[in-house]
Amino acid sequence: MYTVIGAAAILVSLAIQMGISLIALKAHSLRNATSSDASYLQSCMDEVMRRSTSVGRKHKIHLWIADNESLNCYTVGNNIVVNKSLLRLGDSSMIEACLAHELSHVLNCDWYFSALMTLNIFVTMCFLSLFLFGMGVALVLIMVILFSIIFSAWAGFAVGTMIGKVLKFFSKLITSFFYYTTKAFSAFLCRRQEFEADRHAAILGYSFAIINIIHLIEQHERHSIQTSWIEDLLNDHPSAYRRIAHIERLEAKLSEIEHINQNCNVILYENPFD
Repeated sequence: MYTVIGAAAILVSLAIQMGISLIALKAHSLRNATSSDASYLQSCMDEVMRRSTSVGRKHKIHLWIADNESLNCYTVGNNIVVNKSLLRLGDSSMIEACLAHELSHVLNCDWYFSALMTLNIFVTMCFLSLFLFGMGVALVLIMVILFSIIFSAWAGFAVGTMIGKVLKFFSKLITSFFYYTTKAFSAFLCRRQEFEADRHAAILGYSFAIINIIHLIEQHERHSIQTSWIEDLLNDHPSAYRRIAHIERLEAKLSEIEHINQNCNVILYENPFD
């Protein structure tokens, strides 16, 4: 019974979050887009879908254009939102690379997974806080009553106050440890999603375009290429340095496979008894 209620609550929360996101898209996206921008973006998406279909992956995608100066695009469900600043680059290969990257998120349902992870952390933190608070109150009351009976009311009050402060410290320590542990685990899974999205774009032939757009984003936002290990641990996205290294390794493997296929001589089998 409780499992069904919990599952229904999660589905309702996801539906509400999806609805709010779509309302935000309606409010800030397509109504500001010109027909030329929309047709240009659609032509880029058609090329990505053509390549994606050739490797056996096809999905219905809804495109949005956001009036935003940030060089970025993102997914909401099966919707891909592209900022106008990307369209102004005038480089179709870069736009197609971004769309191929985001297409992987849509195909793998990464947005829903991220929403579930966020919801799971929030709900678990609430229940953990309530559990620790209830256990702390019960323990303080037991110790206050016990010391008041054995010694005096003042002794019970002093012991209860001291135990309450100690429990408050350990409660904050436990909740902080749990939060950062789950945050690090969630960030690790999200980084795997980003690497998988880059791999999908590389397979479709956009390795160098992805590297170029990463460099361009770093220059536009004035961020350093290499980040510290703490930022890498808690950040939902891998650093540009790691993404570029990952894409270059993928491109080297793809080039090696292509080279082997080109130089492979197929020897036809001949029956010696004929």
